[in-house]
Amino acid sequence: MAEAASLSQAADDAAKADAAAAAAVAEAVAVDDAVGAVLRGSSQISLDLVQEEEDGGPVFEVLSSQGTGAAMNWKFTAKSFIKRNYEKELKGFCYHCEKMGKMTLPKHDKQSAYLIQPYVVFQLNVPLGEQLSIELCVSDLTQNHRRFFISTASHHTKVTALHVTLPLPLLRGVWMNLCFDLTSLVSDIFRGQTFRCLNSISLTGTFRLRKVFTMRNRPPDTMDDDFAVDAFPRGHVEAIPRNIQYPHGVEWATQVINIPRLAAVEAAAASKHEETGMHGHQLHASGHLIEPSGAHAKHVGASGVGGRHLTQAKSNKVDTAER
Repeated sequence: MAEAASLSQAADDAAKADAAAAAAVAEAVAVDDAVGAVLRGSSQISLDLVQEEEDGGPVFEVLSSQGTGAAMNWKFTAKSFIKRNYEKELKGFCYHCEKMGKMTLPKHDKQSAYLIQPYVVFQLNVPLGEQLSIELCVSDLTQNHRRFFISTASHHTKVTALHVTLPLPLLRGVWMNLCFDLTSLVSDIFRGQTFRCLNSISLTGTFRLRKVFTMRNRPPDTMDDDFAVDAFPRGHVEAIPRNIQYPHGVEWATQVINIPRLAAVEAAAASKHEETGMHGHQLHASGHLIEPSGAHAKHVGASGVGGRHLTQAKSNKVDTAER
């Protein structure tokens, strides 16, 4: 009897020890989650996006115009200027933003999207004569928050300790995969700094927007001009997955924006100013002057499934209309 009681007591003690250990593990996980929430802006959206993006894969979709709740994490300012309309050409819906409309991720100012893949791509179309402005807030490994204001209306680069204004040499009237190399924007302007994550995105202006997504590798640049990013290789190149690409029959092009490309455009602009007797603008020590939008877009090609080459005549027509 005594031996049976002893064994029963030992089993009870073991069960209590296991329960205590499980409780300790649960508490540690809860503390880790709480710390992660603080570091990432104390936001549930941040945790959700990080968890999904860290699961791997070449692409992480941030905004889709298809399905209900596709933009649930986005804030629309001046909603009367933003519509979700069916686009026959795309065989699906897209967002139409005009004038004062503004689309922002995440929805709340104190949240952080915490997107860690180094390339962000916008599938959009800006009409001839219209403007587009994109604001990207990123963090580097030293926890500094850098804001990049990139606009077709800007013709000068301005750099301060935490803010950068960059012109956007964008081809208008064409569906684009407009890709920003976040590693280049951070490290090539703020020397010695390394991209950590993308915290927020804002778009204003007049445009049609199909998708926003991040990529782990750079998509192939299809701009057939003198400033193709392939002339300035950085990292691996990976095609945009088939399920993200434009539908068959849609004319599109992919343009990758990084600092070497902008520097090449700047050099061409400076040369043109010298030839025409024009005086270039004074450059900031770490910034770049970009020629007005579209001035060097000769023609573009669209490679890959679903793409259709843009003709020389059409691209020239677009280019002339922009000027």
